[in-house]
Amino acid sequence: MDTSISQYFIYGIAVPINWYVDWEKETGKNFIKTFDEFIKDDGFSTNPNFSDRIFRIFNGRDGQYIIIGNELYKTDNENPFFEETNPIKVPIISELERINIEYLVKKYFDLTGQFHYYFVTHPNN
Repeated sequence: MDTSISQYFIYGIAVPINWYVDWEKETGKNFIKTFDEFIKDDGFSTNPNFSDRIFRIFNGRDGQYIIIGNELYKTDNENPFFEETNPIKVPIISELERINIEYLVKKYFDLTGQFHYYFVTHPNN
């Protein structure tokens, strides 16, 4: 049986998997619906070429973390493994983009702290 996977470069913040349960209790909001609200919002970016999309990925298999941030690059079965034969080039974002992502994560989820670049391989359902 083949397993379909996606790979992601993300700039964001990692939190424990149960963080969103506490967040929902404290705010009275639904974690997933808050992403829908975000998508309807115009965002904060002053750079028209930068996507304001905030992304989240759960480590569902081990249940260890959620990463909330911006998806910088994604592979899938049609665009696999970052071209497999070439070295992986990490997509670095500008200072404005970094500030924008951190602002939006704070605005929607009240999260601050250490943001990092993450490379994640994630099985598709």
